Amino acid sequence: MIIIEQQASNIIKDILSSHNIDETGLSIKKNTGYVSVNIDTRLAFRVKFTGKKYYLSVSNRFKDLFSDLNAYYIKSDKDYLRIPLKNPEDLYSLSDKIVEVYSIIMDNGPIDTFGCCSLYQKCSDAKQCIDPDREHAKGCIYRTHLEKGEIFYGRNRNVN
Repeated sequence: MIIIEQQASNIIKDILSSHNIDETGLSIKKNTGYVSVNIDTRLAFRVKFTGKKYYLSVSNRFKDLFSDLNAYYIKSDKDYLRIPLKNPEDLYSLSDKIVEVYSIIMDNGPIDTFGCCSLYQKCSDAKQCIDPDREHAKGCIYRTHLEKGEIFYGRNRNVN
């Protein structure tokens, strides 16, 4: 890792440590242009400190947690909310939110994913997941497409 990415990695570890959070299950991986922060193999954050824009990105599922910030989306990465940063130390100002994301991920446990279930036709007609077992539905990949308005089956089909 280059120095600035290592610094961002150390800051995230410091934030967790200062909140008495065990780093078990935490992994920080250098990718092309950004660092991935994973918790029990699930992506929690991406931190980018290369190029012209620096930011922390989080899954859309955490958008309410970051709604009070100057966050934005880009068309090519619409599943992730970006929170602008000026330097790695800006991560400290997001400490409470970083800890909250960590806690949510740890509390929800691992999710077994699957393409779709036997309700896919009814879900397509309803334009949303109708699985009454909400825990089971969390693992449905087709549900994520429905949430984006992408319908593959039935009378409402809009994807070829």
